[in-house]
Amino acid sequence: MVKELQSEFGKRLRFIFRNFPLTNVHPQAMLAAISSEAAAIQGNYWEMHDMLFENQRNLSTNAILKYAKELKLEMQQFEGNLSNPGIKKNIETQFYGGMRSGVNATPTFFINGQILTDSWEGDGLSIFLNDNFPG
Repeated sequence: MVKELQSEFGKRLRFIFRNFPLTNVHPQAMLAAISSEAAAIQGNYWEMHDMLFENQRNLSTNAILKYAKELKLEMQQFEGNLSNPGIKKNIETQFYGGMRSGVNATPTFFINGQILTDSWEGDGLSIFLNDNFPG
């Protein structure tokens, strides 16, 4: 859905992503978030993000290492970054910032700094954006 909106709105839409790993619901969410950030260091954040999303039923460490190899990441650097405490701290900071901003589920969207409480499913988000950011 986000990719469709990016295509539809082009430069009128600025998309900012923050990690919000719900570890009580998804036990591997923190590892997945760390993996995306570790891939980002090598310029492959979205590629890893998409790989993890497409394979969310298998987010074991071994599976994530396999995904990193498929993305042709430099493995020694990637593996080192998986245990980088600064990456985990950054994700935790994003998580607590989300909580302070009223986030309690994923995905959560903000439009011009305001949390979107209306439905974003279907065409809801696109209609909202078109109504508020025409042309």
